[in-house]
Amino acid sequence: MNRFCFLTITILLVSPGLVQAESKRDESKPLVYAAVDGESEQLVRGARKVYADKFRFFEVNQKQGFSPGGLKGSFTSTLRFRDLRSMRVSDVPGKISYAMVVTPEGKVVEPRILFSTDAVVSKYVTERITNERYFPARWHGVPVYSLHVEEWTIRQAC
Repeated sequence: MNRFCFLTITILLVSPGLVQAESKRDESKPLVYAAVDGESEQLVRGARKVYADKFRFFEVNQKQGFSPGGLKGSFTSTLRFRDLRSMRVSDVPGKISYAMVVTPEGKVVEPRILFSTDAVVSKYVTERITNERYFPARWHGVPVYSLHVEEWTIRQAC
């Protein structure tokens, strides 16, 4: 009985220290706001795994005061790509999923390909993402780091 009490007290005393040590290490990582909706939830989860060592994440939606960022010079937040079918060798349908973090200044950092069926398209998309500028996302009016994820399906040429 004494061993059980000693073990319980030891765990209770040590646990807060371990939790605090973990949070101090994470505090140096930038906080990235990730907008989650039904269609992008799986992509956001995949991106969080990829970026886990560099960023902390906070999942939000527009009702909570989050305004998503957008691509400068475009009415939509999607990138303007040339027809991806023209750079592919085969006529086989493909898919590419990518993620990027946009800074409060609107710069893209850490673009990553989450899934791709074509290396040539992956290289083109990564270069294109890196050179784009965005309006930053806002949390209650303040520019913040934000996670952008997108998936493209490349259909077979007609």
